[in-house]
Amino acid sequence: MDFVAGWQLSRTLGEGSFGKVKLLTHRSSGEQVAMKEIDLEKHSGAQSSIQKEVFIHRMANHRNIIQFYGNHREGHVEYSFLEFLSGGDLFDRIAGEYSSQSAIKRIIHNGAGQTGIHQ
Repeated sequence: MDFVAGWQLSRTLGEGSFGKVKLLTHRSSGEQVAMKEIDLEKHSGAQSSIQKEVFIHRMANHRNIIQFYGNHREGHVEYSFLEFLSGGDLFDRIAGEYSSQSAIKRIIHNGAGQTGIHQ
């Protein structure tokens, strides 16, 4: 069964505080995208967070930032379509890789480098 013409729901990738992230696969090309699915009736505060996230994604166009393809609202459910990166959650990939001290130093270093995004 297609979710959207030509796109099939493959599986649930994960769940967050507002909803689920699912994998969509294009039937003919095999392209995969991540789809965030948020039920606005269950999470009344989510709309503001969604608007901020969409704004940030549209402003941040960089090869090291997950690409945002768009969003769509159907009834009380908001969908966001994002680039799918295999390999799992970033935290899972780096957890255990650093000691507490080196992790703190790396976070401070990375935070200093990202100051421009937040100004």
